[in-house]
Amino acid sequence: MNIITHLKERLFCRILDKRKRSNPFDEQSAELFTPPADADEFHNNSYYFSCHDMAGNSLLLRHAQRGANTTEVWLAYKDAKGNAYINEKQRFVGEAPPSSVSCTEVAKTWAFSYNGKLKNMKTGKQVSANIGCEFSATGDIFEFGHHLDSRVLAKSIAKEKWSRAFFSALRENNQTHYEQPGKVNASITIGGKSTDLKLPAMRDHSFGKRDWNYMNKHFWLMALFEDGSHLNANMVSYPAVKRLETGYYVGKKTLCVQEAKLDGDMPSKGVPESFSYRAKLTSGKDIAVNCKREMTFEFPFGGYTIYEGIGTFELNGKKGRGVLEFGYNDDPNRVTS
Repeated sequence: MNIITHLKERLFCRILDKRKRSNPFDEQSAELFTPPADADEFHNNSYYFSCHDMAGNSLLLRHAQRGANTTEVWLAYKDAKGNAYINEKQRFVGEAPPSSVSCTEVAKTWAFSYNGKLKNMKTGKQVSANIGCEFSATGDIFEFGHHLDSRVLAKSIAKEKWSRAFFSALRENNQTHYEQPGKVNASITIGGKSTDLKLPAMRDHSFGKRDWNYMNKHFWLMALFEDGSHLNANMVSYPAVKRLETGYYVGKKTLCVQEAKLDGDMPSKGVPESFSYRAKLTSGKDIAVNCKREMTFEFPFGGYTIYEGIGTFELNGKKGRGVLEFGYNDDPNRVTS
């Protein structure tokens, strides 16, 4: 690192720390956030629940409110036998969506549901689905703007060329994003067949501007391990910040990811069949996680496509399951690193 980059990193780190002290995270207002009445199509208020057990069951639901009376929805379900279902329609404009979410107790319990059609991914046939779930928190909220080690974000920002336009782009595309571990009680009826499941889970909530086409590419790994520990790791590339890589691991305590890489390059589309994620935590400890895809659910959003993989993880001999999400901009002229 050259001296200029080092000085920029120290300066931005101080700015972030000062901002955290003067504006602490407010769980109450974040949990009960309501989009402004004049929100445009790029405003995003997204709720996401990701549930996985070691038997092979996985359930994913995203319910995102947009301006212009629009809701984005995705639902994906895979049972332990390998049967899988997905909702084909993901954008609902001027009509009631098939999904709903509600907070029953701030930072503790949420309810979410889906009542509509799903496609059987083996047969291609549409079937009726009625899914009702209750999420109960088992750990604390991790909000990236306040709980992430400031040095991690400052390191990425310091590598970029600073200008008024650069900082304007940062402000314009800023959003609140937080995650929380928990357990989900799910009642699932698909095609007339019913089952009840209790699943380890992770939920997240994001609000602020999100223009899918602004992103170059990204990945997100979320592993729920059998001992109750969990890993969240991500990288996103924007025109303003070419490589923003963050994450954290929760075992006996929460440790942020300081440096990380995937073994092998990201493919041009889809989810790699297998790969390793290697990271250095802020404690100085190195971790290596082996990741293996089971299947992929595809969600296109205009010029940006999300490949929602589910699969298995292994860290120091302990097993886990969760999400291997990769997204790509269809524009071949995007420059990324």
